[in-house]
Amino acid sequence: MKQISFRRMSSSPCGICHNAIHKGYLSAAAVKEHSCVEKACPWLQKLEHSYWLQCERKRLEKKARKYLAGRNPAWTKDDCYREIKTMTLDGLRVFVLECRSQTAVPEGITA
Repeated sequence: MKQISFRRMSSSPCGICHNAIHKGYLSAAAVKEHSCVEKACPWLQKLEHSYWLQCERKRLEKKARKYLAGRNPAWTKDDCYREIKTMTLDGLRVFVLECRSQTAVPEGITA
């Protein structure tokens, strides 16, 4: 299979497009350029790649920032950012799930 954007791929592909018109491998840059995720493209097949973990982390960090800022009004953006950067990806997942199900800040997070 070829790469969709016809540019040389400098890294491993993060997905495959199965559209009959332009089948091929997708780099992270091509996925962003074609807005495959935003369009919820049914032909996109995600491959195991660090790009998808980065996307999930960014999404979870955004939610965690909103929860922290809402629960700790005295905190600055930098305070929230520092707290979030100390969390692992699994820690972020747990934090966001706990915040959804509770009204109080989960244990371990100081106000």
